[in-house]
Amino acid sequence: MLEAVEKNTSPGAPLWSAVLAAAGTQEALDLYRDVAESLERHVPDDDIELLAQVTAECALLRRPW
Repeated sequence: MLEAVEKNTSPGAPLWSAVLAAAGTQEALDLYRDVAESLERHVPDDDIELLAQVTAECALLRRPW
């Protein structure tokens, strides 16, 4: 379902599923990694680096438009 929602997200835009992954649990990071990879987006192999990327994406999602 997340992949269907995210497929229309512009390539340079943050994924909304980053909000779920920000929990930092292994399951949340794995889910985010699966969605991002299915959309052909690069994600770090290292969980700490991935969490940093997810945190940055969440900050972009919270910015005022």
